[in-house]
Amino acid sequence: MLSLLPEAPHLICLSEHHLKQEEIDNTHMPLYKLGANYCRTSLKCGGVCIFLHEDIIFSNISLLKYNMEQDLEITAVKLKLIKKNIIVACVY
Repeated sequence: MLSLLPEAPHLICLSEHHLKQEEIDNTHMPLYKLGANYCRTSLKCGGVCIFLHEDIIFSNISLLKYNMEQDLEITAVKLKLIKKNIIVACVY
């Protein structure tokens, strides 16, 4: 699918990935690195994650996580750019 786009997206946000922490840690997506994620621990399914394009400088990124296991799942990255900070959140 990414080969159909003229330029690869900088971020890919996924919800309901249904993976456990060790599974998401070993998930490989060409050209991308796992930036932030949340995996459910007591309920099945769910989960949110953000993959960042490998061209993004990871030293300029802060990772944020928040969850209420049954009601809300959020993961986010804070990108520190030259003049602005941008926060991208993946919410389910």
